[in-house]
Amino acid sequence: RITLDPPEGKSRGRDLCPESYTPATFNRSIASDTTVYGCWLRQFASRPVRLRGLDPGSEAGLISAMRMPTNGRNERHYDETGPKKEYPMLERYAEKFPAFEYDSPSERVLRITFNKPETYNSLDSAGHRQLTYIWRDIDEDPDISCVILAAKGKAFSSGGDFSMIQGNIENWNDTVGAWKEARDLVYNIINCSKPIISAVNGVAVGAGLVAALLSDISIIAKSARVLDGHVRLGVAAGDVACIHWVILAGMAKAKYHLLTNEPVFGEEAERMGLFSLCTEDDALAARSEEIAATLVAGAPSAIRWTKLALNNWYRMAMPTFENSLALEMLGFKGPEAKEGLAAHLEKRQPNWDKNSPL
Repeated sequence: RITLDPPEGKSRGRDLCPESYTPATFNRSIASDTTVYGCWLRQFASRPVRLRGLDPGSEAGLISAMRMPTNGRNERHYDETGPKKEYPMLERYAEKFPAFEYDSPSERVLRITFNKPETYNSLDSAGHRQLTYIWRDIDEDPDISCVILAAKGKAFSSGGDFSMIQGNIENWNDTVGAWKEARDLVYNIINCSKPIISAVNGVAVGAGLVAALLSDISIIAKSARVLDGHVRLGVAAGDVACIHWVILAGMAKAKYHLLTNEPVFGEEAERMGLFSLCTEDDALAARSEEIAATLVAGAPSAIRWTKLALNNWYRMAMPTFENSLALEMLGFKGPEAKEGLAAHLEKRQPNWDKNSPL
């Protein structure tokens, strides 16, 4: 049951003030029927709405307002029997992939948002898995024509949390599972037919950076910075870094940044070809939405076939990716990864053993 509770002093009829309902909060029980009290609401499909009660007593994510036929005044009508047409796309993703938030800034656009600012949008094992496999659903979803990947807070992504890294070091099954997910993440993004736009703010490392750089159109804020931190952790630069840094920025720049762990800031990232565009920080969301609307308005088959053909550059480089990923996983079983993790946890510089047999 979906119920709209009116503001204090308002009735549940059509005298409800529309402005007081943007954004709105939906409270949903597990009943199978739907009742929405009659009211006139201004269109707010682009504004995120919190969905409560996907499971009793839980809060599972964001959906956008359900889109209704208009009454001719750019307003949406709810009558006593409920919405005339529902778009359950966002509810579907909130249920299946609850690690992220979702909204739809415009028709046929899904925006996925990292929203754990207290941990700089790190990914635990569940979040990493969901980021890996959400692209299969998007690829087959007839309601989606374009995706925006964004983040809230001071960081875009800080990578996998320390518990995941510890598991990779200590547990064989964790290592094998990490290898499979890291591999599947790359293939799933490359093979997703729908165009993907990344909007990067703050620092971006780890799996979030993988998804951002593999996106078809990547946008970075001027103050943002990206960093491949593998060698700082004591493992080889897997996670597709050995192919997309080379393809996007060239071998010389790739070697410099991957071997030295030197970060790249927004304007330089665009200049060297690592990102498609660089914008002012406060224009990042609007620019991504504008590009998404352009893609949705385009010829869908032509756009998807073009993406398919262009991504063959990545497919041809997959032997390099497979090799680098295997070497990364091998590194988790050695002493350098243990020292790298310890240095991170103790907030100090690592003390590497300089005697390597390689």
